[in-house]
Amino acid sequence: MLVLGVTGQSGAGKGALCDIMKKKGIACLDTDKTAREVVEPGTECLARLCEHFGKEILLEDGSMDRKKVASIVFSDKDELEFLTKTTHKYIIEKIKEWLLDREIAGDKIVIIDAPQLFDAGADFYCNFKLCVLADKETRIARITERDGITREAAIARIESQNDDEYFKERCEYVIYNNGSLSKLEKSADKVYRELLGKKEYFDEWS
Repeated sequence: MLVLGVTGQSGAGKGALCDIMKKKGIACLDTDKTAREVVEPGTECLARLCEHFGKEILLEDGSMDRKKVASIVFSDKDELEFLTKTTHKYIIEKIKEWLLDREIAGDKIVIIDAPQLFDAGADFYCNFKLCVLADKETRIARITERDGITREAAIARIESQNDDEYFKERCEYVIYNNGSLSKLEKSADKVYRELLGKKEYFDEWS
């Protein structure tokens, strides 16, 4: 089974690319969703966070108060490091379980959709990595429209993330998504056809 890690910056169009790949029949794990699942009420991960930060990070229904946690970690690098290391551990466990399930199911190609692919160490489980990039102004326009935030807030988000070179140095495939959806579809199809040619990863299912 061939595992493709898809990553990129906010507003670049990573989600759109994954949607295109899913239409081709490729299973895709959304690690943003996984990150929310690992801190649901009753999970080991949330219990660990409560031990460290205190039960004041919980809402009345037992779920994690994300705003409260954010107010703690974003003013303290050590606390942020603890949060990311703890949650990443449980996210990686979920990724490994999912990959095993997909392999048992006989999938040829699967995608790990992860904004923090490298930070979480999820790239270790990928045969190839692909990043989706876009110009700053294009990303600003997409983020403000998608999330309903100000231009200033969008710029602050962009400037807090890794630059193009960070992703280009670490990925075998780079897609620039500054144009239309049809252009993105053509770029995605080219990568898809290249991956299908790497038969050494899935000959046993052919």
